[in-house]
Amino acid sequence: MSRDIKFRGWDNLQKKYEYWDARNDKYDGIFWSMVKRPEFDDVEQFINRKDKNGIKIFEDDKWLSPGGKTFLVKLGESRPYESGEVVGNIHNEVEL
Repeated sequence: MSRDIKFRGWDNLQKKYEYWDARNDKYDGIFWSMVKRPEFDDVEQFINRKDKNGIKIFEDDKWLSPGGKTFLVKLGESRPYESGEVVGNIHNEVEL
């Protein structure tokens, strides 16, 4: 199985994510320069998993477990992500 290498960066001015995919670099190599600008927050990596609804899961997403607990996703953690769902991220107001 090949691993998807994807990242996103939060743009504080436009209040949206910009995404980068190693296989389809629409920024022609400038993504990393772009996210170093002061208006960008942390860069978050795709963990190569999807939730029960097929939503790609990135670091710092808020994930609702089947048991009803909400967790902040961190790279390298082992959780049954496919059985829960992404309910937000660190840039919106979902309580943990």
